[in-house]
Amino acid sequence: MQTQSDMERIIKVAEVFLDIDVKISFSLSKSVIVSHPLFDSQYMMVPKSFDLPSLNIDNVHLADSINDSWIFDILESPAALKLGKEIKKKHLHECKEPAEVIWMISIGYRFEFLKTILRLLSEKDFAEVFRITWTSCNITNKTSVFTKKELTDLFSKCVPEYLMSEEELEAFRNFPDELTVYRGVNQLSQKNVRAFSWTLSPEVAERFANRFQTDDRIIYRANINKKDVFAYFAGGEAEIIVNPSKLKKVTAL
Repeated sequence: MQTQSDMERIIKVAEVFLDIDVKISFSLSKSVIVSHPLFDSQYMMVPKSFDLPSLNIDNVHLADSINDSWIFDILESPAALKLGKEIKKKHLHECKEPAEVIWMISIGYRFEFLKTILRLLSEKDFAEVFRITWTSCNITNKTSVFTKKELTDLFSKCVPEYLMSEEELEAFRNFPDELTVYRGVNQLSQKNVRAFSWTLSPEVAERFANRFQTDDRIIYRANINKKDVFAYFAGGEAEIIVNPSKLKKVTAL
């Protein structure tokens, strides 16, 4: 890793992601679903205070929106999409930290972006960007971007003081030598019981098991040694990140 993050190259990588073609599909209700590393929707809002005149806004229909903003449809025309990309590019160049860049990346592309910029990050920025990516993505344990071994290596490289807040770190240090953890799963996830994300709370595990209201809900309990715990993330879920291969006594309740 770098002693200091290479922001210039990180932004250049983000620009490459920005140039990827926008993919669209349709939901059952016929609404448009946009898939792109930096666009989550076909509609883009821009504050009226933004310096639009410096960009090419010809042939782009700008409509009034709430909060003193303009709104336009990036799929309306090539000119509209070009304007959207120019605005995103301008925002990218205003970023001062890697964390600001990762927040601009669409959730479904964050792991891929992280993998691309790994060698450009300092230890501190890597831990911060990795945490943002992990906690913001709902499919972290099923990602195909990193293998389980690669994720284990990444968590092992994280400096705890950078990965956790002061409050989380204090709680982590006060953990007993062995912890009891829980994980709620259903048919879609029960094949991946030995995963990274568990919780200290049986109630949270039950909530996760009930997310899809199916009849195949299972709550698992396991033991893990403190030395095999990578991190504790509070955030209302009491999430414990463990080394999956070190879980003991995994039992369905």
